Formats: sequence, C-alpha cells, structure tokens
Amino acid sequence: MLKSVKNIVAGWLTLARLPNLLTVPGDPLAGYLLVTGTLAFTHWLAVAPLMGSALMLYLAGMLGNDYCDRTLDAVERPERPLPMGLIPPRAVWAVAWGLTFAGVGCAGWVSLFSGGVAAVLAVLIWLYNGGVKRSAIWGPLNMGACRGASLLLGGSLAGPKELFVYSDLAVAVVGYVLLVAIITRIARDETRLAHPGLRRLVPGCVTALVLLRLAWPFPLEGWGDPLFGWMMAGLTAIWMLAVGVVLPGRKARPEQTRQAIGQWISGFLLWQATLCVVSGYPSRVPSMILVAAFPIYGWVARRFKGS
Repeated sequence: MLKSVKNIVAGWLTLARLPNLLTVPGDPLAGYLLVTGTLAFTHWLAVAPLMGSALMLYLAGMLGNDYCDRTLDAVERPERPLPMGLIPPRAVWAVAWGLTFAGVGCAGWVSLFSGGVAAVLAVLIWLYNGGVKRSAIWGPLNMGACRGASLLLGGSLAGPKELFVYSDLAVAVVGYVLLVAIITRIARDETRLAHPGLRRLVPGCVTALVLLRLAWPFPLEGWGDPLFGWMMAGLTAIWMLAVGVVLPGRKARPEQTRQAIGQWISGFLLWQATLCVVSGYPSRVPSMILVAAFPIYGWVARRFKGS
C-alpha cells in the first residue's frame, strides 16, 4: 500500500516536471522589477499572487500536455505515468483545468488587467496543448509566447497604460520568446537521433544579444556596481552557449538532447536573475535567490526529468 501511494505521488511529480517549476516564479518577479526598479514591502502582497498564478498555469500546462499526448506517449514514452496507468487520465484533466481557473482567478484578484494577462497566458497554454504544438514553426513560437506572457504577468502591475512604456521589458519579452521557441524546436527531436546543427548555438547567441543589451545602459548610480550586471549577463550567455557547444551538431542521441534541454531550462533561472540585477532594484536578494536555485534545479533533475 505504501509503495503504491509512493508511486502515485512520484507519478504526479513526474507529470509536473518538478525541476521546471523552480524556473516559473522568477518570471513575474523579474517582469515586475523591470517596470519598477524597486520593490516596497507592500508590493510583495501583489507580486506573490502573480508568482503563484504563473506557477499554477504552468503546472496546468504540464498536466494538460501529458493528457493530450497520452496516446503518443504510449508509443514514444511508455515510461510516462499515464501510459503506465499510474494516474487516471480524467483526474489529470480535472486538476489541469482546476489549476487553470485558479491561476487566472489568482491574478484577477490582484487587478483586472493582471487577470486579463493571465487569461491570455491560459489561452496560449491550451492552444499549445490542443494541437498547435504539432506545428514545427507555430508550436515553438506558441511555447515561447507562453513564457513571454509569464514575464508580462509581473509587468502587468504597472497597468495597461504603463506596461509598454518600459522598453527593457519589451526587449526582455522578445528575447525570452525567441529563446524558448528555439529550445522547444530542438526538443521536438528528443525521442530520436537528432541533427540540431547550428540551431544548438542560437540560445547562447540570443542570450548574449538580449542580456548584454539590457546590461549595457546599467545605471552608474544606484544600488551597485554596473559590472555585476554585465557579469551576470556574460555568465548566463556563456552557460547557454556552452550547453549548445557540448550537444553534438549531428547524430545527437535522445539522452544527449534531453540533457541539453534540461540544462537550457535551468538557465532560465540565470536569465531571471540577470533581469532582476539590471532592473535597478536596490538589493541583490532576488537575483541571489534565483542563482541559488540554479544548483537546486540540477539536484532535483537527477530524480525528476524536466524535459
């Protein structure tokens, strides 16, 4: 009995892609800091629900993805919880939609505009799961748009009139969309022998262009040394590029592709930390928490795969 319960719990955690959940709350946090540059104590009461909203919507997307792919997974990934029969598909469907409504409602509790952004994110998530992901072009772009909307969720606290005034947020969102889109495109080949070619270097190049662009006008006055912003941007770019260099350009085995995807996803934490640094927020605490989560991702990923 105990073993059965343990297997069921492990099955739910596998469906959730547990290590990936660590990379979600930092999206709205970074988005908010990019449009404000400060975070008064009272604002945590607004940011925290948006972080929770992003987490619930991401989890809903992960569960919905496995539900919609259960027939394909029975062939390509028979070790997944649904093909193995560990969890009833109807339970996954119900929980996924429950989390969707809860995520949108949580953001709507903060403000009507934030609720609207969360609703758009929910629509993007279910469009992806509902069939857009089968397109080699629109599927990856849809996934990228989901993470971009997650970043915008935090920025929504600035309000509809102010949201797009902040060019740094716009640059970060576009870069994030492109980054996630190319990683998603490479991930389409994670179940077979792949030939990613030069595509595997694009995540590192996009990271370098976007983050160094955001770090370059880093204020000389304020809470810290501008070199710290450039250092974080450079280290993040090096990590994303190194993952691509290690991945073979031709005849990459499925396990090599899956490992690279997981490492790129862990790099989202470094992305978020860098965005917090260059925002001008007068403390390094948020960025250091995100950096500290980076090795934790690797530890959790040894037990539960992120890809």
